[in-house]
Amino acid sequence: MDFVFDHVNVLVTDMERSVAFYEKTLGMKVIREMGSADGPVHFVCLGYEGSDMVLELKQEKAHEGPYNLGDNSHHFCVKTPDIEEALALYREMGIIVREMGGHGAFIKDPDGYEVEVLQK
Repeated sequence: MDFVFDHVNVLVTDMERSVAFYEKTLGMKVIREMGSADGPVHFVCLGYEGSDMVLELKQEKAHEGPYNLGDNSHHFCVKTPDIEEALALYREMGIIVREMGGHGAFIKDPDGYEVEVLQK
């Protein structure tokens, strides 16, 4: 058997806010959209050119309030060639959960999910 990693799904409470966050903080671009912003379920997939891995954001219109993330021990990780530039942006935005000695950091998205960002 042969497998390829395809996507990670996270639930969001405000699609526009989340898309803007991932575009600004991680440089992701919208790849495709499924459903509609007015429908009961709306998906937006973000990613990077040349990568098959996709971050799939899902908003369920019937859900009210924040999602229960439990202990939130899960995360995904991206790498950047310029961690100092990324860290400066994250410090300015006040979204750093913890820094890792100048080679990376964990940041928190608008719904409380942690993202690990490392020096490439």
